[in-house]
Amino acid sequence: MPNGSGKQAMTEWVEFQKIKEKEKESEAEVQQEKWKYGKWSAPRKGWIKLNTDAALNQRARRAGWGIVARDWRGKLVASWACPSFTCTEPKLEEALAIRTAMVKATVEGWEKVIIETNCKTVVDKLENDAEDAVISTVLQDIKLLKYSFDECCFSFIRRKQLCESQVSKICSLLERCN
Repeated sequence: MPNGSGKQAMTEWVEFQKIKEKEKESEAEVQQEKWKYGKWSAPRKGWIKLNTDAALNQRARRAGWGIVARDWRGKLVASWACPSFTCTEPKLEEALAIRTAMVKATVEGWEKVIIETNCKTVVDKLENDAEDAVISTVLQDIKLLKYSFDECCFSFIRRKQLCESQVSKICSLLERCN
């Protein structure tokens, strides 16, 4: 059992840790405010947001997907550039990027994820259980992968807001590599 000064030191240490945690939460709230207006916004505490984007180079018949994952503080936790050796329809490439992001999130062990994409067509089809012959198999995969998470949702975001264009930059690099 700690003596009087040991107890006091322990109490002060616990108080210090609580203050530091509150500072981190405040910092995250400030960051969320910065990103709220026309820019990327952080997910709720305990969630990971994955921004996806597909890039197509029809002339070279190549495509690629960029994925950026950030936590509730806005901290970059992972990013991937995934080249594809085919080049199909844009909505199929966007759906493939979402499916790839979900597989990566499963491997990382993330339990609560928000998938953001700039492809409204895919988000609408996922939310409304609509069929689409071109992407139906990938949509089915995405719906099944959703069960891998405690919580998973999909969100449309305008292209200019996509994670301050980081995903688009990754996709541009992929286009140059092909």
